[in-house]
Amino acid sequence: MKKKIVIFGGGFDPPGIHHLQIVFDLLRLGFEVIIVPSGSNRPDKIIAHVDSEDRIELMKLGFKFFLGSGVVRLDLFDLERGVFTRTHELQERYESFGELWHLVGADWIIGGRCGCSRIQLEWIQGREIWEKYNLMISGRCGYDLINADLPPKHQLIASRVSGSSTEIRERRARGQSITGLVPPEEERYILERGLYLPKGEKP
Repeated sequence: MKKKIVIFGGGFDPPGIHHLQIVFDLLRLGFEVIIVPSGSNRPDKIIAHVDSEDRIELMKLGFKFFLGSGVVRLDLFDLERGVFTRTHELQERYESFGELWHLVGADWIIGGRCGCSRIQLEWIQGREIWEKYNLMISGRCGYDLINADLPPKHQLIASRVSGSSTEIRERRARGQSITGLVPPEEERYILERGLYLPKGEKP
């Protein structure tokens, strides 16, 4: 029987408790997880708030609880090379590992019933991905999915923890606490390194 594996790609800038909750949810469903942080040239968002060396360390600290478990793997190839590997390329890279699923947020699915989802319109090979790939869909606040929008091969998970990397960065920029939004060791690293502060401001 093939292993069922979810590719969890994202900016993780920085990784937060909400990301860990998604991993917990996937493990409870019996999936293994490969976490793939994207490099700085991602076309749909800016990922250059901290140096790649700091991002690598944040990934290791943020997901430390899972690493070494044998069922969660952190693959840093994009981040280390500063590139962005597309979904169809990730499929080719990992398809020999088992039955592959790709985690996507609900915001990428809206409009699927009329061929107007962001996956179908914006992704390279997006229409083929929509029709043929296994898509694991994570619920997001503010996005209400309807059945007609769902792709042919899908499974839904609903994370019980709200939050976003944007919120973490914005709280840091305002000088507010991020306790409870990131794991403690990651928080200490962010504070000690003065990460995500306004430009020119020292920790």
